[in-house]
Amino acid sequence: MWLLENGRKLYKISKISIQSAEVTNDSLEYPSIELKYDMEVDAYFTSERTLGMPVMKPDSTPQPITSNPFFPSILAQTPANVRKLINVDKISVKATANGKALIMIEDGRIITLQIGDEVYLGKVSNIIPKEGAVEFTLNDGGIVVVKRKIIEFGIENK
Repeated sequence: MWLLENGRKLYKISKISIQSAEVTNDSLEYPSIELKYDMEVDAYFTSERTLGMPVMKPDSTPQPITSNPFFPSILAQTPANVRKLINVDKISVKATANGKALIMIEDGRIITLQIGDEVYLGKVSNIIPKEGAVEFTLNDGGIVVVKRKIIEFGIENK
């Protein structure tokens, strides 16, 4: 588009409509973005030879794009857990110590987590032994939250 607008003097985009949609499936961790566009280009013609010649070097250069401008900042759906990482919503904290935590995952196994370990949607960001707490920084499709799980003491019914 930039080259169309800036490369030749006789073409101009008069209308453009862009629609994006998230395309997901079970094998994709993050959705792909499908773009549909409709563009109206005006072309001007003249008998003046110099105006119709292609411009070898445009008057300006395009700025580098550092991110995808069509990828939404916030996704409509939570990314899939295709790598089967630990889901923070389905764990219980059993013990905490300096930089480590013992947690029970949903199948009943006890595993050790430490600061920086990857979990579904984020990572372990802090372990506070005095409070029996583990903090997770999670990115739920663009919304970043800190979730705190603590040791739950209580009487279990058998």
